[in-house]
Amino acid sequence: MIGKPITIQDIGNPESTGYIPLEQFTKIINQAIGNEIPFGGVMGWKIDNDIDGIWGKTMEKTLSGKSLSVEV
Repeated sequence: MIGKPITIQDIGNPESTGYIPLEQFTKIINQAIGNEIPFGGVMGWKIDNDIDGIWGKTMEKTLSGKSLSVEV
Protein backbone atom coordinates (compact mmCIF):
# COMPACT_ATOMS: atom_id res chain seq x y z
CA MET A 1 0.00 0.00 0.00
CA ILE A 2 1.28 3.43 -0.96
CA GLY A 3 -0.29 6.40 0.83
CA LYS A 4 0.30 9.97 -0.33
CA PRO A 5 -1.25 13.41 0.25
CA ILE A 6 -3.71 14.45 -2.47
CA THR A 7 -2.61 18.10 -2.58
CA ILE A 8 0.48 19.95 -1.40
CA GLN A 9 -1.70 21.71 1.19
CA ASP A 10 -2.45 18.32 2.78
CA ILE A 11 1.07 17.85 4.12
CA GLY A 12 0.39 20.31 6.94
CA ASN A 13 3.92 21.34 7.80
CA PRO A 14 5.65 22.93 4.78
CA GLU A 15 8.93 21.42 6.00
CA SER A 16 7.41 17.93 5.70
CA THR A 17 8.04 15.63 2.81
CA GLY A 18 5.80 13.06 1.22
CA TYR A 19 3.83 14.98 -1.38
CA ILE A 20 4.43 13.77 -4.93
CA PRO A 21 2.75 15.58 -7.85
CA LEU A 22 0.12 13.41 -9.55
CA GLU A 23 2.00 13.07 -12.84
CA GLN A 24 5.16 11.89 -11.06
CA PHE A 25 3.17 9.55 -8.80
CA THR A 26 1.56 7.83 -11.80
CA LYS A 27 5.01 7.36 -13.35
CA ILE A 28 6.24 5.69 -10.15
CA ILE A 29 3.21 3.38 -10.07
CA ASN A 30 3.61 2.52 -13.75
CA GLN A 31 7.29 1.68 -13.14
CA ALA A 32 6.34 -0.62 -10.26
CA ILE A 33 3.69 -2.33 -12.38
CA GLY A 34 6.08 -2.62 -15.33
CA ASN A 35 8.75 -4.17 -13.11
CA GLU A 36 6.16 -6.52 -11.57
CA ILE A 37 6.75 -5.11 -8.09
CA PRO A 38 3.80 -6.27 -6.01
CA PHE A 39 1.90 -3.76 -3.90
CA GLY A 40 -1.59 -3.68 -2.44
CA GLY A 41 -2.80 -0.39 -3.91
CA VAL A 42 -2.77 3.32 -3.17
CA MET A 43 -4.34 5.51 -0.53
CA GLY A 44 -4.97 9.23 -0.81
CA TRP A 45 -4.37 11.19 2.37
CA LYS A 46 -7.29 13.57 2.91
CA ILE A 47 -9.20 12.14 -0.05
CA ASP A 48 -11.98 14.66 0.62
CA ASN A 49 -9.66 17.26 -0.95
CA ASP A 50 -10.01 15.50 -4.32
CA ILE A 51 -12.82 17.93 -5.09
CA ASP A 52 -12.94 17.32 -8.85
CA GLY A 53 -12.16 13.60 -8.59
CA ILE A 54 -9.07 13.86 -10.80
CA TRP A 55 -6.77 12.11 -8.30
CA GLY A 56 -9.16 9.18 -7.83
CA LYS A 57 -9.90 8.81 -11.54
CA THR A 58 -6.20 8.96 -12.37
CA MET A 59 -5.37 6.29 -9.77
CA GLU A 60 -8.17 4.06 -11.06
CA LYS A 61 -6.91 4.27 -14.63
CA THR A 62 -3.26 3.92 -13.64
CA LEU A 63 -3.90 0.82 -11.54
CA SER A 64 -6.07 -0.74 -14.25
CA GLY A 65 -3.28 -0.30 -16.79
CA LYS A 66 -5.07 2.27 -18.94
CA SER A 67 -2.98 5.14 -20.24
CA LEU A 68 -4.04 8.59 -19.18
CA SER A 69 -2.62 12.03 -19.69
CA VAL A 70 -2.81 13.92 -16.42
CA GLU A 71 -4.23 17.41 -16.55
CA VAL A 72 -3.66 19.23 -13.28
